[in-house]
Amino acid sequence: LKPFQTDDRGLREVAFYEIMESIHELKLGIDADADADTHTDFNSNSNSVSKSNIIATLHGLLQGVLYRNGSVYKYKSKHKYETFYPELHLLQDLSRFMVNYYGITSTMIQDTKDLPSYMILSDETIPFVQPCIIDLKIGTKTYEPDAKPSKKKSQMKKYPQQQLFGFRIVGMRKYQYQHTYDQNQCESGGEVDSPHITKMDKLGGRSLITNDNMLLAFKSFFNMNDSNHLTIQRKKRIVIAFLSKLQSLRHLIVDPKNSIALYASSLLLMYEGVEDEPSISDESVVLKMIDFAHVRKQSGVDEGYLHGIDNIIRIFNEIITFIDTGK
Repeated sequence: LKPFQTDDRGLREVAFYEIMESIHELKLGIDADADADTHTDFNSNSNSVSKSNIIATLHGLLQGVLYRNGSVYKYKSKHKYETFYPELHLLQDLSRFMVNYYGITSTMIQDTKDLPSYMILSDETIPFVQPCIIDLKIGTKTYEPDAKPSKKKSQMKKYPQQQLFGFRIVGMRKYQYQHTYDQNQCESGGEVDSPHITKMDKLGGRSLITNDNMLLAFKSFFNMNDSNHLTIQRKKRIVIAFLSKLQSLRHLIVDPKNSIALYASSLLLMYEGVEDEPSISDESVVLKMIDFAHVRKQSGVDEGYLHGIDNIIRIFNEIITFIDTGK
């Protein structure tokens, strides 16, 4: 459950998830080479969502989320849209990197009359025994271009290096073994392996101000100094699996035909921390996009988001080099 923000941010994020759900259900077969004059016909009886719901959802998304400048869309006929075709195509492609959305629910807080609302999102940790998770806030700017000066100032003050790295670590959880001395578990006494979970919060992430600091943080995430936990080769396969997903995401973001900006959006990366868990393969890593309260249409590629993705890819390649050469 994710708390629903009862302001413009919450409404925009829900609208975003609703359109993603509509795109998924409609199974839009949009050709990558379709030009701006091509339109989608929603009159087909095969659509699993009613035409009125589709139109209302698309209208709400475009007017309230992507097209905040008043230029919304054009009609070709009563039930046919044309000018936002590229955005639908991009969102459809990005859907495989997003968590599933199941609507909104409310829960009564004890001894109060408040009914806080929550968005119901899929729990991507379910397949893992001991998930190692890192949450990355992506982009050189975590505010929209038309944000108030006070908002821009407060966001930049949080982490000035956001402009440098194009991302920051919001949180980290990793599972590892610690070498401890336990006479009760060893017949003659000595070192044994015991499970241990360590975490980094958002303040820890903001303390990373140099490239070396950031590289060490990611090495820690992958337990690079824990030779008795994950084997070196398994670590390498996990990093390579993440690199493959990052490159696929980058391919979509860098397309010059795409014109959606993902301000203050995040990436969740997860892998299995238990080395000998038979149900999880080394390639079963998870990379998911989350936080869509500040998605909007803009002219051209989202360079800030792309800069963050490129720096993460660079750091992961440095980790591969470290595994291969020890340097």
